[in-house]
Amino acid sequence: MKHLLLCLGVLCFLLSELHAQITFPIIKPQQIDLYEYSKYMTMAENQASGIKSMSELPNAIFRYRTNTINASMLNRNLMGEASFPNETYTLKLPSMIGMPDTLVMMVSVTGQKDKRIVSAVVIGNLRDRLAYFVDTNHNFDFTDDGDFLIFNEEERFSKVSIRPDTSEESYEYIIFDLGLEEDYLKTLGIYLIEPAKAQKSKGEPKYKVPYLSLDSRLNLQFAFTTGSGEQYFSFNTPDGTNKKYSAVIDAVSRFSTSLSYAFRNLNIGVNLALDANQIGREEQYLTDYSNPNEQAKKVTHYNIGNWPRVRLMYGLFAEYDIRLIRNAYVSPYFHLFKYTNLQNESFSGYANEISNAYAFNELFTNRIGQQFGAKLKLPMSEKVLVIFDVGYTKNSFGLKDGFILETYVANSLDTHSSTFNYGLGCQFLLFNKSERLSKIKPSGAEL
Repeated sequence: MKHLLLCLGVLCFLLSELHAQITFPIIKPQQIDLYEYSKYMTMAENQASGIKSMSELPNAIFRYRTNTINASMLNRNLMGEASFPNETYTLKLPSMIGMPDTLVMMVSVTGQKDKRIVSAVVIGNLRDRLAYFVDTNHNFDFTDDGDFLIFNEEERFSKVSIRPDTSEESYEYIIFDLGLEEDYLKTLGIYLIEPAKAQKSKGEPKYKVPYLSLDSRLNLQFAFTTGSGEQYFSFNTPDGTNKKYSAVIDAVSRFSTSLSYAFRNLNIGVNLALDANQIGREEQYLTDYSNPNEQAKKVTHYNIGNWPRVRLMYGLFAEYDIRLIRNAYVSPYFHLFKYTNLQNESFSGYANEISNAYAFNELFTNRIGQQFGAKLKLPMSEKVLVIFDVGYTKNSFGLKDGFILETYVANSLDTHSSTFNYGLGCQFLLFNKSERLSKIKPSGAEL
C-alpha cells in the first residue's frame, strides 16, 4: 500500500511538472499593471492609425525550452477572438552570446484587411536589461532581421512593424519593456543584475503633467512679482548744462495673468498686468560743463518731478520649456508689451523749463517695453505648476514735443526706465490635445 501511494505521488508530481511546462505564464492586466505603460502611449496617434498595444492583443510569454512553439498557447488569452488552429512553428534563433536566459513572446496581430497572423519575439537577458529580437519578415527565422531592440533608461515602448515576405500588407503593434517588471520576470526565472525598475524611478515624472508632450496644450497663469529700479530723462542745454529728472522705484507690485498656447516646447501667449510702483526720491540734477577748465559743478533739487505710479501692461510673450529633471523645467522667456498710465496727472518740473499742461499719457509717448528672464516650473499636481520668475523689464518711452520749454540740444535727449523683477505664480493646464503624459518617447529603434 505504501509503494502504491508512493507511485501515485511520483505520478502526480510528474504530471504537475508536465502541466507546468505546458501552462506558460501569460501577461494579463491583473498580473502586470499595464496602465503604467499604456499611459505613455500617444493615444491620438494610436486611434488614428489603429495600432494596438501588446496588452490589447492575445499574447503569451514563456521560457525558451525548445525551438518549436504552438499557436494554441494564445487560446488562453483570446480576448473575444476566435480560437487559433493547433499549428506548430519552428524557431531559428539568432546569435545570443552573453545572454544566459531566453524568453519567447507570441502575439496575434490583425492587419488592415482583417487578416491575423501569429508573430514571435525572442527576448534575451543582457543581465542589466533585455534584448528584443523581432521577426520582422515573419518567417520565424531571427537570423535575418537585423539588430535587436533594447530600451534605454527613459524609454518605455516601441512600435513593431512586421511585413511578411509573401504579402504586401504590414502589421504593427506596440511592445513594452518587460525589464521594468522585476517581480514578473522572476516568475519566469529571469533575474537582472541592475533591475530596470530602479532606473524607471529615476527618470519617470512624479506627476502626470503633460508638459513636454508633442501635443498642443492651453495654459492659464497667474503671477505676482516685485522688484526695484530707476527711471529718468535728461537733456543738454546750449550753455553746456545737463539737466536730469530722476526717480527711484523702491518697490514694484505687479499682478499679471497670461494665457498661452504651446507647440511642443514653445509657448506663445498674451499677458495682462497691473503694475503699481512705489516711487522713492524724485529729484532734478544739474551738472554744469560750460567751463572745460574747471571741474563740473553739480546741483541737486530735491522733491522735483511727478512720475506715474500705476499702469496697465498688455502684450505678447514667448517662452521655451527646457526639462531639468522629472517634471521640473526652466523656461527662458521674452515679453513685448505696451502700457497705459492709469493716473491722469501732469509732471511737475523746476522753474519754467517743464510744461505742466500734459497728463502722463500725453507726455510719455511711444510707451512700449520689453521683459526677458527665466522661470523655474515645478509640479504641484497633475495640472498645476508653481513658478518662480526672475526677469528684467525695460520700459521705453519718448517725450512729447513742447514738454521741455527751454531750448535744448535735440540729440542729447535721453530717456530710461528699468526694473529688476522676481516673484512667483501658478500655471494651470486648461486643455491638452490628447492624453499623452510626460516627455517619454518611443524607442529610437523603430522596427
